[in-house]
Amino acid sequence: MLAYQADLEAHGGVLALNSPVTGAVCTRADHARRLAVLPPMTVRAAIVVNCAGLGAQTVSGALYGVPESSIPRRFLAMGCYFSLTGRSPFRHLCIPCELSRLGTHVTLI
Repeated sequence: MLAYQADLEAHGGVLALNSPVTGAVCTRADHARRLAVLPPMTVRAAIVVNCAGLGAQTVSGALYGVPESSIPRRFLAMGCYFSLTGRSPFRHLCIPCELSRLGTHVTLI
């Protein structure tokens, strides 16, 4: 993650940690975004990456100028977890072709 941060900063980017977005205005006229974040400050950016995890749809919905139709529907799923004793029959991940499934994820030890 530090390497990603170094790449970001080397290209003029800024990482704002512990700064909840309280509002934003996204305009296409000058491709600028003004974000109001806590502690009170305004950030002006050409590109904003929404990496709010499970809260990403909520954050996108609070951004003025972002069309609701462009915000993907949140899809929550619960997985089933198992452990195997003995040798694992897997050498790699097995992901089904159906997009509606999470797939089989194996921790190889």
